[in-house]
Amino acid sequence: MLAGVSELEPLQQGELSRMCGLYSVLNAIQLAIYPQRLTKAELQQLYTHAVRYLSRRRQLQRVLGIGMGYNVWTALRDELITHFNMMHGVQLEPSQTLLRSAAKDRKRAIQQIKKAVRRGRPVLAMFGGTLDHYSVFCGFTEQRLMLFDSSRLSWVKADNVGLGEHSRRSHWLLADCTFTLTENW
Repeated sequence: MLAGVSELEPLQQGELSRMCGLYSVLNAIQLAIYPQRLTKAELQQLYTHAVRYLSRRRQLQRVLGIGMGYNVWTALRDELITHFNMMHGVQLEPSQTLLRSAAKDRKRAIQQIKKAVRRGRPVLAMFGGTLDHYSVFCGFTEQRLMLFDSSRLSWVKADNVGLGEHSRRSHWLLADCTFTLTENW
């Protein structure tokens, strides 16, 4: 498990908000900077910045109604991380987790996610399939991938995680939608 998982609580989204994309980024930031902690006011300021950003891009109503598409999520992720970096004088950066063979091979993909977590880095992911959800990988066991999640999900069974939209597994990831959040000093 990542440091901080037992000390921090993931921010929780409302039942009707469809804002798991936003909360996944906020939750990943919390884990990435631990043991530093954000105050409630700082988290609220980041949330407000995100809502204003979506509104300026004329995406807020759509996101609240049907959810957040991948392109909106990645743009919001980059906007929030840039804003956070400027506010706090740090250098958080998302990098693609699933490269080369890990982008095509399910077992290697899971190994790469575990490798990032072992290095103390949260992994942001978009789940397709049954979940249709954005979340953060924060740990693993032999059979599970643990989540720091805005909908109170704790884990997914690793055997149920596939790669690509045509996967026959319950939950699937896209290589282009799986990012490790690192702090570059």
